[in-house]
Amino acid sequence: AKLKQVNLDESELFDVDMSNSNLRGAILTYKSASNLNLKGAVYDQYTKFNDGFKPEKYGMIYQESDAAMYNADLIKRRANDY
Repeated sequence: AKLKQVNLDESELFDVDMSNSNLRGAILTYKSASNLNLKGAVYDQYTKFNDGFKPEKYGMIYQESDAAMYNADLIKRRANDY
C-alpha cells in the first residue's frame, strides 16, 4: 500500500497488516496497537513514531528521502516536533 504521509496519530491499530507498504513521512503515533505487521514497510527520516518505538524490531526498512519529495511546510512542522 502507498501510505506515504498518512496520519495515524491517536489511531487504534488492531490486527493491521501494513507489511511492504510505503510509510515514508507517515505519522505513526498511534494510541494503541496489537498484532501490527510492519515487516518490509519502508520509512524515512520524516516518519514520526511513538517514543521508544523501534522500527527495526518490526522489520521495517529505512530509506533516506530527498526533502524535495515533500511539501516544505511538512519539513518545517516535523523539524519542530523533535
